[in-house]
Amino acid sequence: MELALPELEEIRTRLDGIEALLRGGAGGPEWYTLRAACDRKGINYNTARVLRHLQPGGGVPDALLAGRRVWHRATVEQWLQQTDEEVKR
Repeated sequence: MELALPELEEIRTRLDGIEALLRGGAGGPEWYTLRAACDRKGINYNTARVLRHLQPGGGVPDALLAGRRVWHRATVEQWLQQTDEEVKR
């Protein structure tokens, strides 16, 4: 016998959404500007703007979109895992 309470259905729906996120269903936007990447990592934009070695990919963008330097989601995800000690100067 299975209980069918609205609260349980809402919990089940939310858990399904979390499971999809963990499987990589929605990893954020496809492309990140420097400001968006800095916001995601929680570092100061102006510091990263001046010190290029602190930027994703060592400051080398993956592409230019509408004249703006952008990095692909995979590059940003890798950069999020790096500490300052791991970043090459």
